[in-house]
Amino acid sequence: MSPEKIEMFQIREILRMKFQLKLSNREIGRSQCCSSSTISSYVNKALLAGLKEWSDVVSLTEPELRERLGEKKKPKSFGVFH
Repeated sequence: MSPEKIEMFQIREILRMKFQLKLSNREIGRSQCCSSSTISSYVNKALLAGLKEWSDVVSLTEPELRERLGEKKKPKSFGVFH
């Protein structure tokens, strides 16, 4: 089962809470309203991408972070016009 899809700013906050504040996955999940398994998934993606501390993350732009984590940019949805 794939993790919940969350916004990039929220992923960045998850990584900040993990690497800088040293919070547990459960604490982060409660704060960000998502499961601890989702937190674990994003933290593991970051670690596999070589992001091991907050300074590694904070220096990346959103597109760079998205690419490093293997996240696809959400397409903009447009209403259906008749």
